[in-house]
Amino acid sequence: MAVLIIVYDLSPVGASYYDLVAAIKKFPWAKLSGSSYAISTSLSPQTVLNQLRSLMDSSSNLYVITANKPFAGYGPEAVNKWLRQI
Repeated sequence: MAVLIIVYDLSPVGASYYDLVAAIKKFPWAKLSGSSYAISTSLSPQTVLNQLRSLMDSSSNLYVITANKPFAGYGPEAVNKWLRQI
């Protein structure tokens, strides 16, 4: 399984985070910041992007980036533990 980083910035006009976040949370996940998640999946970044992009309008931004060990970061211990276990 790969760790993918999902970073998004939804359009402020009529943006709904609910559907996007609900779709992200179908994967094993950890919230990295206000608009970024790490997920564990065997899907490619392009496949995840295609699935999530359909939930956003054309003025929103979305990136899906592969992360490789070793990971480094500073944040909540629960996120650090999740990353260590992946």
